[in-house]
Amino acid sequence: MKILLSIGAVLLLAWPVHAQPLPEGSVPLQPTRWRAVRQVVQRCADHAGFRWAMPDTLSRRAWTGSAEQKELPVAQVLQDLCKQTGLTAEPIGGVLVFHMPKEAKRKELAALLASKDSRQCRQAISELAWLGDVRAWPELAKVAAAADVERALAASQALRRLEGERSLDWRLFGISNEDPEFVPMTEPAAAWQVPLGCAFPDVVSLEAIEKLAASPYIPLREAAARLAACQKAKGKALVEKLTGEPSPIVRAAAERTVAAWAEPKKGPPVDWANRLVFRYGGCTPCYSNECFGFDVGTATWFPVRAADHFCHLFNEVRPIGGCSRGMTYDGLNKWVWIGHAIGSYSGPTAATHNLGNCLGAYDAALDRFYPCANGATMAKAYSGEPAKFFAFDPDRGQIVASASGGKGVGVLDVKTRRTELLKAPGEMPSWDQYRPPAFAYDPVAKQLMCTHPDLGWKLLTYDLGKQTFRVAEAAYPGSPSKQIMGGLVYDCLNREMVLIGGLTMDKQVMPTCRYDRQASRWVDLQAKDLGQMGLGQGTCVYDPEHNVIIEVIRGVA
Repeated sequence: MKILLSIGAVLLLAWPVHAQPLPEGSVPLQPTRWRAVRQVVQRCADHAGFRWAMPDTLSRRAWTGSAEQKELPVAQVLQDLCKQTGLTAEPIGGVLVFHMPKEAKRKELAALLASKDSRQCRQAISELAWLGDVRAWPELAKVAAAADVERALAASQALRRLEGERSLDWRLFGISNEDPEFVPMTEPAAAWQVPLGCAFPDVVSLEAIEKLAASPYIPLREAAARLAACQKAKGKALVEKLTGEPSPIVRAAAERTVAAWAEPKKGPPVDWANRLVFRYGGCTPCYSNECFGFDVGTATWFPVRAADHFCHLFNEVRPIGGCSRGMTYDGLNKWVWIGHAIGSYSGPTAATHNLGNCLGAYDAALDRFYPCANGATMAKAYSGEPAKFFAFDPDRGQIVASASGGKGVGVLDVKTRRTELLKAPGEMPSWDQYRPPAFAYDPVAKQLMCTHPDLGWKLLTYDLGKQTFRVAEAAYPGSPSKQIMGGLVYDCLNREMVLIGGLTMDKQVMPTCRYDRQASRWVDLQAKDLGQMGLGQGTCVYDPEHNVIIEVIRGVA
């Protein structure tokens, strides 16, 4: 019993009782497993939107996450992380700093910085660099900007150790590229992590920093690039100037400090694992289930599977033939989910085939199909044709079907490959239509978005977690039409939801708009010559590698 109490006391010491409130919000973190501290903090920042910093000399791992498919409170995740690792999360100067405060030792070493014994001073500077207490930064910064060149050079080296030399990218700190949550290095990390200097505004004057930047000593110019972070807006011009430095050491430090002025946006990045777009089946003569891939880099189509109207041919469980089906990319498993289709009654073994394979996923990396684990089709409460659209919710790890509404919401858990019908507000209108509605998931607002004629072209948004919906007051501008609409897509580079319009033969125009989340209205992008983009099939997809929206049927962008 005494041992348990002692352990509890140690854990309580790791999280100060007087600590200020931690960021609000929630974060999806499944499953429970070991993760690096920076990986967890960055994930929390992506969803709660806070700036954070951490000394380079600290590295920890923690057992975090949840086995349940629900989001966790960010404050709870960070508190648990600190208890396990012995770190303290402390808001300083508007930045949430993760460090190991050692006030008594830091004050003892700081007192030695003014010592007449040069050797003793240099020893104190070195120990401050490795202390793990972020408040060592202003002490070292003052020495680096002082007149004593010998001590300033030592402090500059100490700042390099305390701050680190690597980019402020969580993937560079103990994260394997085999980690299931690893984001390809081709995609930039959101700049939530900032230099330590951002936590200590104006600790050194801009005049003193500019003097360092003009020094003949490379370490002092490097220190200037680091110290500029404490000058907020005034230091930006100096850092941008130092990014053009001949010295690669100074240049690297300046490029690292630029993150102090970056403007990150909440919302997880979208994965595009194999750089491919898929077409499955269609209104071919016998409503087939052939599969083609489109390589966006070479702009060429290639066959993936020939048509198969025989049940489980070659022991392969493939989705049935037909057209107007829901399909979406699953960024967690890196699969393409393919749903039930209409017109799928044709074929030699139609009855068996339809009953057996109405919902499945395709893994392009392994060239393999996977069936749904517990159903022949996506769960739905509405009779009639299957869902025309699927949307992927990366926060909850679910595929959501458009054949949903007040009677229930059909979802598929991508981890278990099981489908279920979720309860919904009874008064909520139906989402689905033929031709397909504008339907997509907004990972920034964490809501499903839908609009179609039966909604008067007003936008319906639905929060899956809170089970609440809202129908906007304003309708879509111009002359919206399902016959020319290209679909609703998420532009992950600009974090924008874009609805593609077009032009009919009789010159009827449907504008292409982005959705202004703050103002809750559509903004006309004044896009020209989009006659080829809107086909009324909702077949436009966003390609983040080339930053273009592609219309799949006609192959235009």
